[in-house]
Amino acid sequence: MRRLLNDCLKEDRLSLWIGSDLQTYSVATDQCSIVAIPYRINQVAVGGIGILGPSRMPYPYIFGLLQVVSECIGYALTKTLYKFKVTFRQPHAGSSYLSKTDQALIEAKPPLLERD
Repeated sequence: MRRLLNDCLKEDRLSLWIGSDLQTYSVATDQCSIVAIPYRINQVAVGGIGILGPSRMPYPYIFGLLQVVSECIGYALTKTLYKFKVTFRQPHAGSSYLSKTDQALIEAKPPLLERD
């Protein structure tokens, strides 16, 4: 699902995969479909949401629902960033795991809660 949402984010538009379109992402997906749309912060696509369902769904309803949800998420995130004066940055490409030195620093700290 993460690869599909990343592809949707790169295309920057509502995306639809039905049945055999999903073979590049998974094996047994003949009866599935996925509809995904990006959401935006300050008019910049930063993430995506999607719906996984059967190949026969009410697509016009799903498209409208995802559009509204995407706009609500984008509005809420943008408003929150401005309200609390927080900046948003995309994660850099690379490992999401801590390096050994970072892990050692975390383990060296005393625990926040100690039991008696």
